[in-house]
Amino acid sequence: MEAYGCATATLVSFAGLEAMLARQTHIARIAEHFAVEVDVVQERIGATNLDDLMNAQFRQFAITPEAY
Repeated sequence: MEAYGCATATLVSFAGLEAMLARQTHIARIAEHFAVEVDVVQERIGATNLDDLMNAQFRQFAITPEAY
């Protein structure tokens, strides 16, 4: 299992993945960029705890009267 994790880290760099997620790049496009399957990107996101960054693009913020 450790070898698989090392291979995944080698194929999908943390810095590149983090930058693409910050730009809200679709996960399929990230997989295409790194020439890996979407499952590999998903595992790397989970292993690096970047899932919060990925999920941030789907969050909606409520507009409150205080914001006006």
